Amino acid sequence: MNDDKNIDQAVDLSGIDIEANNQDSDLGYQLTNSDENQYSIWNRIKYSIFEAPKRLAFALVMFCGLLQLAFVNIHISAIVTVLPNEAPGSHHLISSSGIGMFMFFFILMGLVAIFAATRVVDFASTIFAIVTNVVVIAFGGWFQLQMLTNGAARGAELRLNSLIFAAIGILIYIAAIVVYCLQLVKYRKQRGTNNEV
Repeated sequence: MNDDKNIDQAVDLSGIDIEANNQDSDLGYQLTNSDENQYSIWNRIKYSIFEAPKRLAFALVMFCGLLQLAFVNIHISAIVTVLPNEAPGSHHLISSSGIGMFMFFFILMGLVAIFAATRVVDFASTIFAIVTNVVVIAFGGWFQLQMLTNGAARGAELRLNSLIFAAIGILIYIAAIVVYCLQLVKYRKQRGTNNEV
């Protein structure tokens, strides 16, 4: 008698498993066929911007920092062409070695920004990452200013290449700051939700 009950329960449980598997397969079919564009590139970009902005910021900062480091010879080739602007009344009497110092800090702080991007876990660490990006932009901007205000007729094309390359880097760092601000908004919303609970 007990054996019959056990057999009935086993049959009932196996029926539940079969129904569950069928439901899972139906759900998978609905997910794949209900919206073909669900996993499109545009949706992935929207997800990385609004759902996981710190990952996108990390990718931007890492790409830019390592790119500037890898192609530092572009900046060095341009710096050696720079001569101090010794025109009367000019306050820009910086040598190429002085400009090189700003370039060095621009590259170095880019690496610090990468390190800060790997440590973004809360509101305070995101603020620190934003500050490091601002410092990178400041050094890059000052580097560009010195390259523009000090110069000679020779090496104009090299300086132009360096300026364009640094400007692209600065724009990427600015984009990373915008993405970090989206992460701050996300952290603030999470904090508000936690306070309500």
